[in-house]
Amino acid sequence: MDQSFADRLARIQSTSESIAVPGGAQADLIGTTGTPDVMTPYPVQTPQTYEQRFRMAIINNLILGAIWMAITAYLAANFPSVVKGFVGAEATAEDVTNMRVGLGVALAVSGGLFWWVVREAIRDLGKAHGMPASLAVGGVIGIILGAGPTAVMQMLTDMGYF
Repeated sequence: MDQSFADRLARIQSTSESIAVPGGAQADLIGTTGTPDVMTPYPVQTPQTYEQRFRMAIINNLILGAIWMAITAYLAANFPSVVKGFVGAEATAEDVTNMRVGLGVALAVSGGLFWWVVREAIRDLGKAHGMPASLAVGGVIGIILGAGPTAVMQMLTDMGYF
């Protein structure tokens, strides 16, 4: 009993063989399992450069702007049917009025925020970062997709642009 724990463990290891475990790996008495391939760490990706992160941010802003304004434009272009769809078939006049007010406020806030983004994009023209501009361009694409090209063209014609 005058041997240390490490000496006893080494003696036990030398007299015992490894045990087979499911999957073909080997386990010895101190509990290490797996093959050298399993023990290697995962490969680490190289960090992205500033240019790669900048391009990804521009693309994300285009997509987010398009999604945001597509929903807003769809709701605005189809306002009466969306209100009827939200309140249901058995709605009272008060329910319809409340939904119109609520949806109108939501559309006004969304439109106001988009106007602010467009204003910032115009102020930032020519600067290096271009983030508000990409969000604004994505929003314009979303408006055309959400309201429909025919509705947008009719609106622009009614306003005297065409």
